[in-house]
This record gives sequence, structure tokens and C-alpha cells, in this order.
Amino acid sequence: MRGLERFAPLTGIGFVLLVIVAVIVGGETPDSNDGIVKVVNYWKDNQDQAVASAIIAAFSAVFLVWFAGVIALFTLSKAKIPHYLLPSHPAAALLTGLFIERMAAVGSARGLWRAATSVVLLLLPAAGVAAWALLRRAPDAAMTVPAAVLPALLALGAIGIAVAGRRRGPVAASVALAVTSATTAAYAALVVVPGLGGLQTVPQLAARITATAPASRMGQYGVVSAGLVHYTRHPVTLLKSAEAAAAFLQAPGDAVLVLPRPDVPAIAALAPGAAHEIGVGTRLVVRLDRLFGDRSPFEDGLVALTNRPHATQ
Repeated sequence: MRGLERFAPLTGIGFVLLVIVAVIVGGETPDSNDGIVKVVNYWKDNQDQAVASAIIAAFSAVFLVWFAGVIALFTLSKAKIPHYLLPSHPAAALLTGLFIERMAAVGSARGLWRAATSVVLLLLPAAGVAAWALLRRAPDAAMTVPAAVLPALLALGAIGIAVAGRRRGPVAASVALAVTSATTAAYAALVVVPGLGGLQTVPQLAARITATAPASRMGQYGVVSAGLVHYTRHPVTLLKSAEAAAAFLQAPGDAVLVLPRPDVPAIAALAPGAAHEIGVGTRLVVRLDRLFGDRSPFEDGLVALTNRPHATQ
């Protein structure tokens, strides 16, 4: 593009953001460069670094709201699946890029970078120990990958970040951190997570329901799970009280009720003879006392009850 070579003081993501604003201000396509030249000439002629700084600060605020908004929204959500957070990743990547660029250009920002990197270097070995404890106790029987692989990747990443930062500086260490994050996340997503039982209780429970009582009315009590509709391909009635759940099972016709394990005794007492267990969704509880103690990290999560006694046979 013509004129961009005059935009020397900015590089990297900051330069890209300023070009985006230039295109918007000029009201033209990037090929015409009218908007870009207007902003470039204004900034160059007036020697006004504050203009670029203000634009980048505005974009940083937008990215921060974007990232925090997605995290807050799905933190408040009752139903959570890991890929729900994917919309926050571009904003996090752009914020990280702006921080690295500023750290490389402004000496005062390097202290903050060192503090953040020190925290990361402490967290990576701790995450490795936690991952080892989890994979030692929780993998599915079909998972053949050694439990030490993911902890080893995290430990090697911490060493690589420290060495790169000491020998090559902050930018090289940031690259090493990015490589470590990408490698461990990819390995966890492609190898570790598929081999862990109990992460998704609804699919296994839905498979049991569709195999045992495919034509039954279906309700859920004490939990809101959109996945139940998806995996069973069946409409689901949300029941808001224990009495309503018991009445649902006692009504004429075949019925299946999905509810948390702690609520089963109360429903069975309210609907005697109409609450027969046909399936359990085992969930994985990731807590330090479960990972390092004697108590199993697995427990019953959701239970499927039917009002047909012969369905349990």
C-alpha cells in the first residue's frame, strides 16, 4: 500500500490497528489508500504520537471488554462446555500482542512483563503436578498415553521460557510462552481430554435413555441441560419443583426424569413405585482433595429415572 512506509514509528499490531482506523476514516478500500494517507500525513506532519497512542488505547479497551464480557457471560451460565470460551481467544491474543509490543518499545513496561512471566513460570510446574495427579487417577481404561507426557511438556515449556528470556530477551520468552501454550493446549485437546471419562455426563446418559426408553416423555429437574435435548433428539420438560417432578413420573404413559443424584431419594419418596433408575452419568470432580487423597475423583452426577419397572431389567 502507498504511504505506509512513512508510518515508521509504529510496528506490529499497533500499526495494523492504526491502518484499520485509517481505512474507516477515509471511507475507502485499502487498495485506494485515501483513508490511510490522510491519517499517515496528519500524524507525520504534526509529529503527534498521542494520536496513535489514543487509537491503540481505544482498541485495547475494546479488546478488554470483549474478553471480559465473554468470560463473565459464560461464568454466569449454568451450562458450561470448554469451547464456549473460544470467542474470547482472539481478544486475548490481540491484548497479549499489544502488551508484548509495548514491553519491547517502552522500558517501564518490562518490569510488569517480568512480574507476569515470573508468575507464569511458577504456575507451569504447579499445573504439571496437578495434571500428573489427574491423569494418574482419572483416565479412561482405553487411554494408553503415559500420565507424565503433559506434565513433561509443561515443565519443558517453563524451562524454555526462562532460558529464552535470559539469553534472548522478553520477545523471545514471549514466543516461547506462546509455543508452550499452543503445544500443551493442542495435546490436551487432542489426546488427554478424549481419554478422560466424566467430563461430559449428558452424552452417556442420553445414549442409555434412547436405548432403553426412546418413546417416553422426558423431563428434567434440578438441572438445566440443553445438551439433553441435543443428544436425545427429544423435547424435554423443565420441572421446577419436587412435587412437579413426582407428578410427571406418576402421570399416565411412559416417562423418563433426569435429575441430580442427591435429589433421587426425595423424588422416589414422593412417587413410590414410579421411580426406577435406568442410567447414571458419572462426572469427574477436579479438586485437590480428590486428586491427592483416597477419595475417588468420580461421582454420580445425573441420574435417569423411569416409571416403567421392566425398563431396568
